[in-house]
Amino acid sequence: DRGVPSMNGTMIVYVEVTYVYDSSVNIVPSGGKVSITLSEDTAIGTAVAKIDVQNNDSMSNLNFTITSGNNGNNFTID
Repeated sequence: DRGVPSMNGTMIVYVEVTYVYDSSVNIVPSGGKVSITLSEDTAIGTAVAKIDVQNNDSMSNLNFTITSGNNGNNFTID
């Protein structure tokens, strides 16, 4: 924010990654936490994060879901 005084806000969005079958899923970085800072003028539709997921089987068996914190549906998973 370029105003005086400067204003800011925080939003926490939780994304759940589940595996359809019984196998381990590792989210990188370890612990599965990613912190992102966005500028207020970030264009709608801009990719803001890439979460790398590793497993031993096919990636098509993974399901990504925004579970909370997405008030106003500001974020989508692509």
